[in-house]
Amino acid sequence: METISFGGGGAMLLVRSLEPKLKDVERHLRALGLSPAEARLAEAVGQGATLRDYADARGFSSETARTHMRTIFAKLGIGRQAELVAMLTRLASSVGPQKR
Repeated sequence: METISFGGGGAMLLVRSLEPKLKDVERHLRALGLSPAEARLAEAVGQGATLRDYADARGFSSETARTHMRTIFAKLGIGRQAELVAMLTRLASSVGPQKR
């Protein structure tokens, strides 16, 4: 993140890359009680995948993805996809980039 400040008025501009960065959060999600499949789905949603696209890519129905999402919500004690994304954003910021 870069910080650029302007003059004596105290204005500050923060510039941040909006590109998603792969983070190794799956093992942390597993530690929170998610199965490997649930952790992969949660991570994909956190990186912007839709349930339908994820289900299509994995070869199962979008209803199955919704069922997994309800289970993820129950295990994590959350009620909305936005809460999951917020949780994953916080989690991703606490772990380093995934090693390739």
